[in-house]
Amino acid sequence: MRTALALTIVLCLAPLVAACSKKEYKQPGYGIATVPYHEATLQNIMISRQYMAQGRYELAKERLLLAMAASRDGAMRARLAEEIATVDMMIKTVR
Repeated sequence: MRTALALTIVLCLAPLVAACSKKEYKQPGYGIATVPYHEATLQNIMISRQYMAQGRYELAKERLLLAMAASRDGAMRARLAEEIATVDMMIKTVR
């Protein structure tokens, strides 16, 4: 009788113990994000915007031209051409 009771308890608790032991441990970290643009293009855009915020428009234009040279996407090139035109207007306004 005692062994039957012990066996019943073990059989009832086995799924609970198994579920607790399957706990997933995730390491903290960052997910991977991908963008369809070249890394050099994005870096040069970021640097050019920092230059624009500082009022250094000639350097910003240079970085935008470098970004356009590294760009592989036609839509990105069109966007960069607009930004270059904007920077050109800012340069002319400051002069």
